[in-house]
Amino acid sequence: MSSQTAERKVRPVAPPREPPSPYRRAEAALWRRYGIAPSERFVDVDDLGLRVRVQEAGEGEPLLFVHGGPNGGSTFIPLAAEMPDRRCLLLDRPGCGLSGPVEYGRVPLPRLAATTLVGVLDRLGIERIDVAGSSFGGAWALWFAAAHPERVRRLVLLGAPALVPGMLVPGFMRMMCTPGIGQLMPMLPQSVNGAKWVHRQMGHAASALDALPAEYWEWGLRLMSDTGTMASDGRVIRTVATPFGVRPGIAFTPDQLGAVTASALLYWGAADTFGGGGVARAVAGLLPHAALELVPHAGHLPWLDDPAHAAHCIRAFLDA
Repeated sequence: MSSQTAERKVRPVAPPREPPSPYRRAEAALWRRYGIAPSERFVDVDDLGLRVRVQEAGEGEPLLFVHGGPNGGSTFIPLAAEMPDRRCLLLDRPGCGLSGPVEYGRVPLPRLAATTLVGVLDRLGIERIDVAGSSFGGAWALWFAAAHPERVRRLVLLGAPALVPGMLVPGFMRMMCTPGIGQLMPMLPQSVNGAKWVHRQMGHAASALDALPAEYWEWGLRLMSDTGTMASDGRVIRTVATPFGVRPGIAFTPDQLGAVTASALLYWGAADTFGGGGVARAVAGLLPHAALELVPHAGHLPWLDDPAHAAHCIRAFLDA
């Protein structure tokens, strides 16, 4: 037997790769639709025993995106595609997307948010960063900026941040807050038509929704059907709100918002059903260094209505 034959016999055989899950296939298709091949990293937040996923695309100064709920980091792909000059970091909050589970109630929400984001930045070797948050992710961004002002350069609040003074609870969210119904909703069959109905409930026009590619809706369908996102965020939503509004003692106070020292851009849809122009102007008035961009006809996730316009406004603010 030749040495080459012996070498072939002892060479280990790589195990077959596990096929990607339907969720991963849908997410990869969405990235491909926008012509981006992201990298991925799982980060352990040792102080909380959490494991979260961060996807990365683009180059330049880092910009961390924190999504609302129930949602996942890939909701920002249409916006990241318009910002290739930024190192866009798309976080799956704990319990969402492909991040590990979280036990709400073990630590206060402000500490959960601040400690998670500090842990992510430390693992990525980033000392100071711009942060963009949507809805509940906007609350996370505000909690983080208040607790660690030295780590936040600028804030971008995309739509009404959760728990700000004057925030409204639209119909679909009241359903999620209702005992019994809220626990049942994650078990119901999900559909693209249902997802579009929820987006309309958030103030998005049908024309804007029709402009989003089919891959976006398939990703959202798989997010709700194949991951624990809906159940996990449903639990936290019922923790902070009832069908009648935000629970007492949980909402931001004017003094808490007034203590946020970072400059902030409020990129806010005028049709946002969590609070329109009046709430937007009131919140902007409470933040010491805030600029307001009120976007006509846009809803609660305002970058989806016109990603190019959102990217232009965000870039102008961050570069100023």
